Amino acid sequence: MILDNVSIEKIKRVDKDLIAVLRRVTIETLRYNALTTLWKLILFFYWGNA
Repeated sequence: MILDNVSIEKIKRVDKDLIAVLRRVTIETLRYNALTTLWKLILFFYWGNA
């Protein structure tokens, strides 16, 4: 099967979109984990001092 330039460009574009989505998901996951960890720490110190 011979890929013409249009197909190759489409594949490259899809790869870029996938990478962008993966990066966004990773960033959101890290942010969520950081927030939940921070929240747990706050609760831990609050209950520990109460």
